[in-house]
Amino acid sequence: MSVASGAPTGVDVDVDVEIEVITDVDRLDRLRTPWNRLLDRSRNSNPYQAPAYITTWFRHYSAGRPIHVVTLRSDGELVGVAPFDVTRVGFGPVAVPRLKSAVSGRVDYGDPLLADWIPGLPDLLLDHLGDVLARPGAAAYLRGLRSDGTLLPALLARDDLVAVPLADPLPAAVVRFDLMDDPVAGVRKIAQKRDVPRSMRRLGEKFEVTEMIDLDIADGLDALEDLIGRRWADGEGPKAFATDGDAAFTRAVVRAMAFDGRARIKAIKADGRPVWVALLLRVGDRVIGDMLAIDDDFRKFGPGNIGIFQTLEQFAEQGDREKDMLSGDFGYKHRWSNAERTSQPFLVVRNDTLGRAQLSFRDRARRIRERG
Repeated sequence: MSVASGAPTGVDVDVDVEIEVITDVDRLDRLRTPWNRLLDRSRNSNPYQAPAYITTWFRHYSAGRPIHVVTLRSDGELVGVAPFDVTRVGFGPVAVPRLKSAVSGRVDYGDPLLADWIPGLPDLLLDHLGDVLARPGAAAYLRGLRSDGTLLPALLARDDLVAVPLADPLPAAVVRFDLMDDPVAGVRKIAQKRDVPRSMRRLGEKFEVTEMIDLDIADGLDALEDLIGRRWADGEGPKAFATDGDAAFTRAVVRAMAFDGRARIKAIKADGRPVWVALLLRVGDRVIGDMLAIDDDFRKFGPGNIGIFQTLEQFAEQGDREKDMLSGDFGYKHRWSNAERTSQPFLVVRNDTLGRAQLSFRDRARRIRERG
Protein backbone atom coordinates (compact mmCIF):
# COMPACT_ATOMS: atom_id res chain seq x y z
CA MET A 1 0.00 0.00 0.00
CA SER A 2 1.39 3.42 -0.88
CA VAL A 3 0.00 6.40 1.04
CA ALA A 4 0.57 10.13 1.18
CA SER A 5 2.74 11.68 3.86
CA GLY A 6 1.19 11.31 7.29
CA ALA A 7 -1.28 8.63 6.17
CA PRO A 8 -1.57 5.26 7.94
CA THR A 9 0.51 2.21 7.09
CA GLY A 10 -0.95 -0.44 9.41
CA VAL A 11 -3.98 -1.60 7.43
CA ASP A 12 -3.87 -4.38 4.88
CA VAL A 13 -5.42 -3.03 1.68
CA ASP A 14 -5.23 -4.87 -1.65
CA VAL A 15 -4.83 -1.66 -3.66
CA ASP A 16 -2.68 1.42 -3.37
CA VAL A 17 -4.47 4.22 -1.51
CA GLU A 18 -3.36 7.82 -1.19
CA ILE A 19 -4.80 10.20 1.40
CA GLU A 20 -4.98 13.96 1.04
CA VAL A 21 -6.63 16.64 3.17
CA ILE A 22 -8.42 19.49 1.40
CA THR A 23 -8.94 22.69 3.38
CA ASP A 24 -10.48 24.93 0.73
CA VAL A 25 -14.11 24.72 -0.43
CA ASP A 26 -13.33 26.10 -3.90
CA ARG A 27 -10.80 23.33 -4.42
CA LEU A 28 -13.36 20.84 -3.16
CA ASP A 29 -15.73 22.06 -5.88
CA ARG A 30 -13.32 20.79 -8.50
CA LEU A 31 -13.92 17.22 -7.31
CA ARG A 32 -17.62 17.30 -8.18
CA THR A 33 -17.44 15.00 -11.21
CA PRO A 34 -15.44 12.13 -9.63
CA TRP A 35 -17.28 12.69 -6.34
CA ASN A 36 -20.68 12.26 -8.01
CA ARG A 37 -19.35 9.21 -9.84
CA LEU A 38 -18.30 7.64 -6.52
CA LEU A 39 -21.66 8.52 -4.96
CA ASP A 40 -23.58 6.83 -7.77
CA ARG A 41 -21.40 3.73 -7.77
CA SER A 42 -21.55 3.06 -4.01
CA ARG A 43 -24.40 0.74 -3.02
CA ASN A 44 -25.18 2.35 0.34
CA SER A 45 -24.47 6.00 -0.37
CA ASN A 46 -27.04 8.67 0.45
CA PRO A 47 -27.86 12.22 -0.71
CA TYR A 48 -26.24 13.87 2.33
CA GLN A 49 -22.88 12.68 0.99
CA ALA A 50 -23.38 14.50 -2.32
CA PRO A 51 -20.99 17.31 -3.30
CA ALA A 52 -23.94 19.67 -3.79
CA TYR A 53 -24.99 19.09 -0.18
CA ILE A 54 -21.54 19.19 1.44
CA THR A 55 -20.14 22.23 -0.37
CA THR A 56 -23.33 24.20 0.28
CA TRP A 57 -23.21 23.21 3.95
CA PHE A 58 -19.61 24.42 4.24
CA ARG A 59 -20.39 27.75 2.60
CA HIS A 60 -23.29 28.41 4.96
CA TYR A 61 -22.09 26.97 8.26
CA SER A 62 -18.27 27.02 8.06
CA ALA A 63 -17.71 30.47 6.59
CA GLY A 64 -14.51 31.90 8.04
CA ARG A 65 -13.46 28.59 9.62
CA PRO A 66 -11.12 25.96 8.23
CA ILE A 67 -12.45 22.71 6.82
CA HIS A 68 -10.84 19.28 6.90
CA VAL A 69 -11.96 17.05 4.04
CA VAL A 70 -10.14 13.73 3.85
CA THR A 71 -9.98 12.34 0.31
CA LEU A 72 -8.81 8.84 -0.57
CA ARG A 73 -7.64 7.83 -4.04
CA SER A 74 -6.74 4.50 -5.60
CA ASP A 75 -4.80 4.57 -8.89
CA GLY A 76 -5.90 8.19 -9.25
CA GLU A 77 -9.59 7.39 -8.79
CA LEU A 78 -11.49 9.05 -5.96
CA VAL A 79 -12.65 6.29 -3.57
CA GLY A 80 -13.44 8.23 -0.40
CA VAL A 81 -14.59 11.63 0.87
CA ALA A 82 -14.89 12.39 4.59
CA PRO A 83 -15.85 16.04 5.24
CA PHE A 84 -15.35 17.70 8.63
CA ASP A 85 -15.95 21.17 9.97
CA VAL A 86 -13.12 22.41 12.21
CA THR A 87 -13.37 24.51 15.34
CA ARG A 88 -10.47 25.25 17.66
CA VAL A 89 -10.35 25.43 21.44
CA GLY A 90 -7.73 27.80 22.83
CA PHE A 91 -5.62 30.41 21.10
CA GLY A 92 -2.57 30.57 18.89
CA PRO A 93 -0.12 27.68 18.82
CA VAL A 94 -1.80 25.94 21.77
CA ALA A 95 -5.23 25.78 20.12
CA VAL A 96 -6.49 22.22 19.62
CA PRO A 97 -8.76 21.05 16.79
CA ARG A 98 -12.28 19.73 17.20
CA LEU A 99 -13.55 18.01 14.08
CA LYS A 100 -17.29 17.68 13.41
CA SER A 101 -19.03 15.79 10.64
CA ALA A 102 -20.39 18.21 8.04
CA VAL A 103 -24.11 17.53 8.37
CA SER A 104 -26.97 19.69 9.61
CA GLY A 105 -29.09 18.30 12.39
CA ARG A 106 -29.17 14.95 14.10
CA VAL A 107 -31.63 13.38 11.68
CA ASP A 108 -29.34 13.55 8.65
CA TYR A 109 -26.80 10.81 8.13
CA GLY A 110 -23.16 11.80 8.56
CA ASP A 111 -21.18 8.78 7.38
CA PRO A 112 -18.20 9.47 5.14
CA LEU A 113 -18.52 8.35 1.55
CA LEU A 114 -16.25 5.32 1.08
CA ALA A 115 -16.05 2.93 -1.86
CA ASP A 116 -17.72 -0.23 -0.58
CA TRP A 117 -15.83 -2.43 -3.06
CA ILE A 118 -12.44 -1.65 -1.47
CA PRO A 119 -11.86 -3.30 1.92
CA GLY A 120 -10.01 -1.44 4.64
CA LEU A 121 -10.98 2.13 3.75
CA PRO A 122 -12.81 2.75 7.07
CA ASP A 123 -9.67 1.79 9.01
CA LEU A 124 -7.49 3.97 6.81
CA LEU A 125 -9.74 6.92 7.58
CA LEU A 126 -9.75 6.10 11.31
CA ASP A 127 -5.95 5.85 11.30
CA HIS A 128 -5.86 9.34 9.85
CA LEU A 129 -8.28 10.62 12.51
CA GLY A 130 -6.10 8.97 15.15
CA ASP A 131 -3.14 11.01 13.92
CA VAL A 132 -5.20 14.22 14.08
CA LEU A 133 -6.39 13.35 17.59
CA ALA A 134 -2.85 12.77 18.85
CA ARG A 135 -2.69 16.42 19.87
CA PRO A 136 -3.72 16.83 23.56
CA GLY A 137 -7.32 17.96 23.82
CA ALA A 138 -8.24 17.11 20.22
CA ALA A 139 -11.54 15.35 19.59
CA ALA A 140 -13.83 14.34 16.74
CA TYR A 141 -17.62 14.52 16.76
CA LEU A 142 -18.95 11.97 14.30
CA ARG A 143 -22.61 12.71 13.75
CA GLY A 144 -25.26 10.42 12.36
CA LEU A 145 -23.25 7.19 11.92
CA ARG A 146 -25.57 4.61 10.39
CA SER A 147 -26.00 1.16 11.89
CA ASP A 148 -25.64 -0.34 8.41
CA GLY A 149 -22.68 1.83 7.45
CA THR A 150 -19.06 0.72 7.16
CA LEU A 151 -17.47 3.22 9.56
CA LEU A 152 -19.36 2.41 12.78
CA PRO A 153 -18.34 -1.26 13.10
CA ALA A 154 -14.75 -0.36 12.25
CA LEU A 155 -14.77 2.42 14.87
CA LEU A 156 -16.18 0.21 17.62
CA ALA A 157 -13.58 -2.46 16.88
CA ARG A 158 -10.62 -0.11 17.39
CA ASP A 159 -8.36 -0.40 20.42
CA ASP A 160 -6.56 2.89 19.85
CA LEU A 161 -9.72 5.07 19.83
CA VAL A 162 -12.55 5.54 22.32
CA ALA A 163 -16.01 6.21 20.88
CA VAL A 164 -18.58 7.58 23.34
CA PRO A 165 -22.24 7.72 22.24
CA LEU A 166 -23.64 11.23 22.61
CA ALA A 167 -27.28 10.15 22.29
CA ASP A 168 -29.40 7.05 21.96
CA PRO A 169 -29.65 5.43 18.52
CA LEU A 170 -32.16 7.28 16.37
CA PRO A 171 -34.48 4.90 14.47
CA ALA A 172 -35.53 5.68 10.92
CA ALA A 173 -38.44 3.99 9.15
CA VAL A 174 -37.48 2.47 5.79
CA VAL A 175 -39.56 0.96 3.01
CA ARG A 176 -37.40 -1.78 1.46
CA PHE A 177 -38.94 -2.71 -1.86
CA ASP A 178 -36.24 -5.33 -2.42
CA LEU A 179 -37.56 -7.26 0.58
CA MET A 180 -41.06 -7.55 -0.93
CA ASP A 181 -42.07 -10.45 -3.18
CA ASP A 182 -44.21 -8.05 -5.24
CA PRO A 183 -43.40 -4.42 -4.28
CA VAL A 184 -46.33 -2.83 -6.13
CA ALA A 185 -48.85 -5.27 -4.68
CA GLY A 186 -47.25 -4.87 -1.25
CA VAL A 187 -47.63 -1.10 -1.29
CA ARG A 188 -51.23 -1.34 -2.50
CA LYS A 189 -52.03 -3.81 0.27
CA ILE A 190 -50.80 -1.36 2.92
CA ALA A 191 -52.82 1.40 1.22
CA GLN A 192 -55.96 -0.70 1.55
CA LYS A 193 -55.30 -1.19 5.26
CA ARG A 194 -54.80 2.56 5.64
CA ASP A 195 -58.11 3.19 3.81
CA VAL A 196 -56.32 5.27 1.18
CA PRO A 197 -58.70 4.50 -1.74
CA ARG A 198 -61.60 5.87 0.30
CA SER A 199 -59.59 8.99 1.22
CA MET A 200 -58.81 9.55 -2.46
CA ARG A 201 -62.50 9.24 -3.40
CA ARG A 202 -63.58 11.66 -0.65
CA LEU A 203 -60.98 14.24 -1.66
CA GLY A 204 -61.93 13.88 -5.34
CA GLU A 205 -65.64 14.31 -4.57
CA LYS A 206 -65.07 17.65 -2.86
CA PHE A 207 -62.27 19.18 -4.90
CA GLU A 208 -60.59 19.14 -8.27
CA VAL A 209 -57.49 17.11 -7.48
CA THR A 210 -54.14 17.27 -9.27
CA GLU A 211 -52.13 14.25 -8.17
CA MET A 212 -48.38 13.83 -7.78
CA ILE A 213 -46.98 16.69 -9.82
CA ASP A 214 -43.46 18.08 -9.81
CA LEU A 215 -43.33 21.62 -8.49
CA ASP A 216 -40.84 24.21 -9.59
CA ILE A 217 -38.13 24.21 -6.90
CA ALA A 218 -38.75 27.82 -5.83
CA ASP A 219 -42.53 27.30 -5.71
CA GLY A 220 -42.11 24.02 -3.88
CA LEU A 221 -39.87 25.56 -1.22
CA ASP A 222 -42.37 28.39 -0.74
CA ALA A 223 -45.15 25.84 -0.28
CA LEU A 224 -43.13 23.81 2.23
CA GLU A 225 -42.23 26.91 4.23
CA ASP A 226 -45.86 28.06 4.27
CA LEU A 227 -47.33 24.69 5.30
CA ILE A 228 -44.66 24.02 7.95
CA GLY A 229 -45.05 27.53 9.34
CA ARG A 230 -48.82 27.15 9.67
CA ARG A 231 -48.67 23.63 11.06
CA TRP A 232 -45.92 24.37 13.60
CA ALA A 233 -46.71 27.96 14.54
CA ASP A 234 -45.39 27.35 18.06
CA GLY A 235 -41.84 26.90 16.77
CA GLU A 236 -41.83 23.13 17.11
CA GLY A 237 -41.51 20.79 14.17
CA PRO A 238 -38.97 20.82 11.31
CA LYS A 239 -36.23 23.45 11.58
CA ALA A 240 -35.57 23.89 7.88
CA PHE A 241 -37.01 27.42 7.92
CA ALA A 242 -36.75 28.16 11.66
CA THR A 243 -34.28 31.04 11.24
CA ASP A 244 -33.22 33.21 8.33
CA GLY A 245 -29.93 31.29 8.23
CA ASP A 246 -31.64 27.91 8.21
CA ALA A 247 -34.03 29.04 5.47
CA ALA A 248 -31.14 30.36 3.36
CA PHE A 249 -29.29 27.05 3.67
CA THR A 250 -32.40 24.99 2.90
CA ARG A 251 -33.16 26.96 -0.24
CA ALA A 252 -29.55 26.97 -1.43
CA VAL A 253 -28.93 23.27 -0.83
CA VAL A 254 -32.19 22.13 -2.45
CA ARG A 255 -31.46 24.26 -5.51
CA ALA A 256 -27.94 22.80 -5.72
CA MET A 257 -29.21 19.24 -5.29
CA ALA A 258 -31.93 19.79 -7.91
CA PHE A 259 -29.35 21.13 -10.36
CA ASP A 260 -27.49 17.80 -10.01
CA GLY A 261 -30.73 15.85 -10.44
CA ARG A 262 -30.82 14.68 -6.83
CA ALA A 263 -33.79 16.68 -5.48
CA ARG A 264 -37.43 16.95 -6.53
CA ILE A 265 -40.45 18.48 -4.86
CA LYS A 266 -43.70 16.59 -5.38
CA ALA A 267 -47.19 17.85 -4.57
CA ILE A 268 -50.87 17.01 -4.54
CA LYS A 269 -53.19 19.95 -5.17
CA ALA A 270 -56.88 20.40 -4.39
CA ASP A 271 -58.56 23.20 -6.34
CA GLY A 272 -55.09 24.43 -7.25
CA ARG A 273 -53.92 24.60 -3.63
CA PRO A 274 -51.01 22.42 -2.42
CA VAL A 275 -52.36 20.08 0.27
CA TRP A 276 -49.39 17.68 0.38
CA VAL A 277 -45.81 18.64 -0.47
CA ALA A 278 -42.69 16.50 -0.15
CA LEU A 279 -38.99 17.07 -0.76
CA LEU A 280 -37.45 13.87 -2.11
CA LEU A 281 -33.69 13.31 -2.42
CA ARG A 282 -32.28 10.54 -4.59
CA VAL A 283 -29.08 8.61 -5.20
CA GLY A 284 -29.46 5.76 -7.67
CA ASP A 285 -32.28 3.45 -6.60
CA ARG A 286 -32.52 4.92 -3.08
CA VAL A 287 -34.81 7.79 -2.10
CA ILE A 288 -34.96 9.81 1.11
CA GLY A 289 -38.10 11.68 2.13
CA ASP A 290 -36.28 14.68 3.53
CA MET A 291 -39.25 16.94 4.25
CA LEU A 292 -43.03 16.54 4.21
CA ALA A 293 -45.87 18.96 4.91
CA ILE A 294 -49.66 18.83 4.62
CA ASP A 295 -52.35 21.49 4.76
CA ASP A 296 -54.07 21.10 8.14
CA ASP A 297 -57.31 22.38 6.64
CA PHE A 298 -57.44 19.17 4.58
CA ARG A 299 -56.24 16.76 7.26
CA LYS A 300 -59.61 14.97 7.49
CA PHE A 301 -59.20 13.87 3.86
CA GLY A 302 -55.92 12.10 4.60
CA PRO A 303 -53.59 13.84 2.11
CA GLY A 304 -50.55 12.53 4.00
CA ASN A 305 -51.42 8.88 3.39
CA ILE A 306 -52.50 9.62 -0.18
CA GLY A 307 -49.15 11.27 -0.95
CA ILE A 308 -47.11 8.53 0.68
CA PHE A 309 -49.02 5.83 -1.18
CA GLN A 310 -48.64 7.48 -4.56
CA THR A 311 -44.90 8.06 -4.14
CA LEU A 312 -44.28 4.54 -2.85
CA GLU A 313 -46.33 3.05 -5.69
CA GLN A 314 -44.33 5.08 -8.20
CA PHE A 315 -40.99 4.03 -6.69
CA ALA A 316 -42.06 0.37 -6.59
CA GLU A 317 -43.17 0.47 -10.24
CA GLN A 318 -39.85 1.89 -11.41
CA GLY A 319 -37.81 -0.71 -9.50
CA ASP A 320 -36.30 1.39 -6.70
CA ARG A 321 -34.66 -0.44 -3.81
CA GLU A 322 -35.84 1.68 -0.89
CA LYS A 323 -37.40 4.84 0.44
CA ASP A 324 -36.03 6.10 3.76
CA MET A 325 -38.54 8.18 5.75
CA LEU A 326 -35.86 9.22 8.27
CA SER A 327 -36.57 9.46 11.97
CA GLY A 328 -39.30 11.22 13.89
CA ASP A 329 -41.92 10.16 16.36
CA PHE A 330 -44.62 9.77 13.75
CA GLY A 331 -46.55 6.51 13.80
CA TYR A 332 -47.53 6.75 10.14
CA LYS A 333 -43.92 6.16 9.09
CA HIS A 334 -43.75 2.78 10.77
CA ARG A 335 -47.18 1.77 9.51
CA TRP A 336 -45.88 2.11 5.95
CA SER A 337 -42.37 0.73 6.48
CA ASN A 338 -41.02 -2.81 6.63
CA ALA A 339 -37.49 -2.11 7.88
CA GLU A 340 -35.54 0.18 10.18
CA ARG A 341 -32.03 1.57 10.47
CA THR A 342 -30.54 3.64 13.24
CA SER A 343 -28.00 6.45 13.36
CA GLN A 344 -26.05 7.76 16.32
CA PRO A 345 -23.53 10.52 17.13
CA PHE A 346 -20.20 9.72 18.79
CA LEU A 347 -17.43 11.64 20.49
CA VAL A 348 -14.08 10.12 19.55
CA VAL A 349 -10.74 10.58 21.31
CA ARG A 350 -7.53 8.59 21.42
CA ASN A 351 -7.41 5.72 23.87
CA ASP A 352 -4.50 7.07 25.87
CA THR A 353 -3.98 8.87 29.16
CA LEU A 354 -4.81 12.31 27.76
CA GLY A 355 -7.87 11.07 25.86
CA ARG A 356 -9.31 9.27 28.87
CA ALA A 357 -8.61 12.33 31.05
CA GLN A 358 -10.55 14.45 28.56
CA LEU A 359 -13.55 12.11 28.84
CA SER A 360 -13.32 12.13 32.64
CA PHE A 361 -13.31 15.94 32.71
CA ARG A 362 -16.30 15.98 30.36
CA ASP A 363 -18.23 13.60 32.63
CA ARG A 364 -17.48 15.70 35.72
CA ALA A 365 -18.60 18.87 33.96
CA ARG A 366 -21.83 17.17 32.85
CA ARG A 367 -22.61 16.02 36.40
CA ILE A 368 -22.01 19.52 37.74
CA ARG A 369 -24.42 20.97 35.15
CA GLU A 370 -27.04 18.35 36.02
CA ARG A 371 -26.82 19.25 39.71
CA GLY A 372 -27.49 22.87 38.75
